[in-house]
Amino acid sequence: MLKVLLLNNRVPYPLKDGGAKAAYSLIRGLAPPNVQLDCFFLNTKKHFLSQADIDQRFDFVHKVKAVNINTDLSVMGALKSLLMGKSYNISRFDQTHMHKQLKELLSREKYDVVHFENLFMAPYLSTVRANSTAKCVLRMHNVEYQIWEKLAQETESPLKRRYIKKLSKQLKSYEERFLPKFDALVPISQEDLEWAKKYTNQPLLNLPMGMDFEPFKIRKQGKHFFHIGSMEWLPNQHGCAYLVNEIWPEVIKQDPDCHLHLAGKGMDAVYNHWETERIHIHGEVESARDFMLSHNVMLIPLKSASGLRIKALEAMGLGIPIISSTIGMSGLLKTSNDHFLSADLTAEWVESILKISKSPTLHEQLSKAGYTFVNQHFEAKAVSEQLINFYENLIK
Repeated sequence: MLKVLLLNNRVPYPLKDGGAKAAYSLIRGLAPPNVQLDCFFLNTKKHFLSQADIDQRFDFVHKVKAVNINTDLSVMGALKSLLMGKSYNISRFDQTHMHKQLKELLSREKYDVVHFENLFMAPYLSTVRANSTAKCVLRMHNVEYQIWEKLAQETESPLKRRYIKKLSKQLKSYEERFLPKFDALVPISQEDLEWAKKYTNQPLLNLPMGMDFEPFKIRKQGKHFFHIGSMEWLPNQHGCAYLVNEIWPEVIKQDPDCHLHLAGKGMDAVYNHWETERIHIHGEVESARDFMLSHNVMLIPLKSASGLRIKALEAMGLGIPIISSTIGMSGLLKTSNDHFLSADLTAEWVESILKISKSPTLHEQLSKAGYTFVNQHFEAKAVSEQLINFYENLIK
């Protein structure tokens, strides 16, 4: 039986953001009868779950170990990393007691594969190498430095822009240095796979998130548009600000009946000043699915991102049309104006929003095309079988 240890820098629950959903989906897929899966989670203050909750939510896993860790941002920590030339994004997760706990686990169990769920767990590669003969595999949710590089370009404050550029360079150096140290890489998107090819000759597998889809239903066409995403993520903050400050004023000049609905984790009182008669702040909603289904069209105005847009998959799986920037659909095989409407310039956004708000035919066409596309490429069972086969070939 294939024995796998999965390392993650957080407990991937509750399922309220793309990172948690992608990790949880992979864990689900790795736990059929022919795989013995153990999980080692960093139990951070930000995503803390009690051991009882963890045991309940991951009762389908062979063993789960979650170790408490404080990864809170600090000025001193950031300054120390800056002076030492280290990536603060990574070093926050690299703590001595975690290495000790992992070493103890590896001394008791022998694994065929140790799966690092993202780059933030890469500091623990040395401990795994020293205490295990397992193949070490890194799953890439995105190319981390590219996100920060693009954020720097969008930042107006010169001092903040310089600091973000520094973070980006440190991350880039770290990624380029560590990728070749793994036995294999599993990028979540084809774009990220192509980037990884430049830095390693190791086996690569493009593995998107797998999903189970509901039967298709025609969704109601209308003038209620929405964005949902964690506002703890800087690209979402910038994207929503762009919607509110630049796109929506132009939309309602031409059609005052159009409404914008914003929701997501971290959308607290600081965003209440965006509320108007045509812009509605919903905060963190109980059910992303119900929120999506209560509106007509999803908007993804990202200007900096990498990896795979989980929310886009979910929306298309529900038959909800999407208008997105090119970057917003990164990680998805796409054909503009087929599976979604593409808009990068403000004028393109306004045109697309007004166009679909007036056309039930276009709304239905995009609804069907998006649903068909995700069912063909992201079905959960097929995705998990790809990964298991990849592991088995790797250990041979």
